[in-house]
Amino acid sequence: MISIIVCHRNPVLLEALKKSVGSTIGVPHEFVVINNLDNQYNIGQAYNKGVVGTKYNHLVFVHEDVEFLTKDWGSALMDILKQNRVGAVGMAGSNYLNERGVWAEVGVPFVKGRVVHQDGKRLFVSTYSEEKRDEKVVALDGCFLACRKEVAQEIPFDETLDGFHFYDVDWSLRIAQKYDVLVTQSFMILHKSYGKKDEDPTYERLRKKFLEKHSKILPFTNQALKPDYKNIHFYKELELRRKDN
Repeated sequence: MISIIVCHRNPVLLEALKKSVGSTIGVPHEFVVINNLDNQYNIGQAYNKGVVGTKYNHLVFVHEDVEFLTKDWGSALMDILKQNRVGAVGMAGSNYLNERGVWAEVGVPFVKGRVVHQDGKRLFVSTYSEEKRDEKVVALDGCFLACRKEVAQEIPFDETLDGFHFYDVDWSLRIAQKYDVLVTQSFMILHKSYGKKDEDPTYERLRKKFLEKHSKILPFTNQALKPDYKNIHFYKELELRRKDN
């Protein structure tokens, strides 16, 4: 029993997401769609509004441009969330958050997870970590986020981050200071957008706002080991070919 919360901006993508979820989730579910066609909400506002309207205890916050690639992923997710120590779950993230607040910059072995991405017609797996297990992190990417309802009520999204960046890192970082935050490889998703964040003029403004908020604790990690930037290397990309092409 999962409530899926969507900040809705594209009718075509929303219908594709509903079809994908319906054919893969494997458990009863509902969609809580926050209409944002007129861009009246930032994503934190939309997600917090969505939490209020949910009827199930397991919540998923997901981008419209996501496709689920694994059957019965709903059961796998609920098995993770039934652990009381787990506060949030995502598909990609890092167990070290640097002083710039950008989780992916710290590279291997600190980044975790794997996500299929699409860049035009090209499909590829961003393999952030070779390990095929759930791993504890301190920051999550926002394409897919999940938690129990009581966690979302206790630690809501920060609506003062008035845009569509750093809401995810901020939320997961705050949860990580009280609960375990996990990247799971129990199932896979395709994230169809692969845009460059630095092309969005709000990205840098929100990054600075995030850094001001968390200046006393950054850099932050749940590991004894910290990155050596002289030896850092980044995640791998493995090109794929879809069966339906």
